[in-house]
Amino acid sequence: MSHWYPPGNLICELFASSGYQTPFLHTTQYTSQSLQTLLATTPDGMTLTEAVAALRERQGHDVHRGTIRALLYNGGFVQRDNRWFATADPNAAARQLRAALLETLVPDGQRESVRSLPRGEYVRIRVQAIRGRLAEIIHMLRKT
Repeated sequence: MSHWYPPGNLICELFASSGYQTPFLHTTQYTSQSLQTLLATTPDGMTLTEAVAALRERQGHDVHRGTIRALLYNGGFVQRDNRWFATADPNAAARQLRAALLETLVPDGQRESVRSLPRGEYVRIRVQAIRGRLAEIIHMLRKT
């Protein structure tokens, strides 16, 4: 299976090696790439409503409006005058989106305090959160 993130990215490699989160990451990446393609071909940008309709049509199924909004806000897309535009640097946007996804694994009460830590400790806590979530998923899968 090929992965959309650069080799050597420890956190994403943990996801990939688990086999459980990889489909989610690929789906998120695919949806984000679809948004990038749609917005890149629309020089005047799109409103959120237009982006939702265009993405649903492109993918042939209903994509939750909140998912699209979250991708727009966290995926490096540009917003001006209530219109969304493609990012100038899709690779940087992909890194930004991955970082946002990983932050959701850190418990709410720890997010602010974790950001002020030295980088090594910050990464250690994120990896610990990922491992904890993967253990939960594995436990749920073993019960089924």
